[in-house]
Amino acid sequence: ALSKEYPGSLLFIEAPTVKMIDEIEKGEYYLCAKRKTEIVLLALKDITLRVRDEIKNLIRKHKEHHDFKDNEREIELHYEASKHHNLSDPIPDGIGSKLVSIDGVHPNDDGYDFWGRHIAEGIIKELRLKDE
Repeated sequence: ALSKEYPGSLLFIEAPTVKMIDEIEKGEYYLCAKRKTEIVLLALKDITLRVRDEIKNLIRKHKEHHDFKDNEREIELHYEASKHHNLSDPIPDGIGSKLVSIDGVHPNDDGYDFWGRHIAEGIIKELRLKDE
């Protein structure tokens, strides 16, 4: 809405579609090909998928081990646990889950990489339209 109200001053970039995200995770999206051809001196990664899966399994086992019968006690335990770590419930497997960090909120390195590329592509398209 604001980008239409202030054309040339603000740019709205549409979020990637579910299809795009699915193709990104499979390595089939055209931005993946661009990324693979880049020469990278140093790439720092989030955690490996293997480590992430191990953490998710540990969290599941912990939840299964604590069979909460008392709702108030469950709330109290969750509150106490939240003071000591910031890990949310495990991210359900599905489209987009490979692009989210272990906290379940923020993108991981791949997620930030593709968001950046997606936004950059939108900016470049807008600049080309202005040049025409």
